[in-house]
Amino acid sequence: MKVAYYNNCWFTNVGEAFIDIGAMNIVGQIWEKPTIACISDMSDWYAESLRQRQKSLFCKSAVKYNSGKIYKFFEVDYLVMAGMFASEVYLNSPGRKMVDEMVQNGAKLILLGLGSEKYSEEERNKLSCYYEKIKPELIVTRDEKTYEAYKNCAETISGLDCAFWVKDSFDPRGVVKKNYNVHSFNRSQEPENIGDDGIEIIRAFHRQWYTQFKGLKENFFISDTPYDYLTLYANANRVYTDLVHATIPALQYGIPVKYYYFDQRSNAFDSLNCLKTDENGFMTIDEKKLENQKNDLIQSIKKTVINDAK
Repeated sequence: MKVAYYNNCWFTNVGEAFIDIGAMNIVGQIWEKPTIACISDMSDWYAESLRQRQKSLFCKSAVKYNSGKIYKFFEVDYLVMAGMFASEVYLNSPGRKMVDEMVQNGAKLILLGLGSEKYSEEERNKLSCYYEKIKPELIVTRDEKTYEAYKNCAETISGLDCAFWVKDSFDPRGVVKKNYNVHSFNRSQEPENIGDDGIEIIRAFHRQWYTQFKGLKENFFISDTPYDYLTLYANANRVYTDLVHATIPALQYGIPVKYYYFDQRSNAFDSLNCLKTDENGFMTIDEKKLENQKNDLIQSIKKTVINDAK
């Protein structure tokens, strides 16, 4: 089986890398020894970002060449994409053109851990029209609201965020000799009243491309590899964050997390059958129950994909 996986953006938001790592693990479980290739539209994204920077700097020069479209050279059986692609941003992106062309050339589309962005009526109408035209073979959502929005557009399963599979690919627990807490506040101001009981704090920034010196605090943490971040979360004492994709890896490594609500992307937590929240607001999960839920979901995906192939 030849599979093309649509990579997300890693250096603009490392949480997307956690989705990719988990999704690649899922792909490896759906088919026996698949050949997996990766594609993305990041060349075009970076080019457009550079254009916008140059405009702001009153620079007349611009990127004058077109990006290389390697997907045009490929022939695959399936195209898999995972994450928050139920959005108008995706519909207006170079990535949408890439996906459309690959499907037109015979690739069967599977969406894993699909999430909405705004959860609005307008967004749902536009994406529903798109899915009806492109006809995905399977949609697996990461939260119930996204499932309800698109369950009539294609074969659909209510599932989990793909980042819940990162532990199955990378588990760096057990190396810590001194306790530390992690503060990851990238979408809102870090609260002043967090009680850390004198434990040292590491402050993780997930949106590396946008980091500015004025936003850095003591013990900041930035890396170009997602595995550094996963190691940080897996060995923490506690995590305090406004990021969904700081919460998800920490939870599956057994770390208590206090999540500070930012937007509806946190609906992904509600899909867990094993989530507990204590009187102080710390969330934890039963690792064994999570594994059972994940295994059941994989079996449902495999059964659907195999039946579609017959």
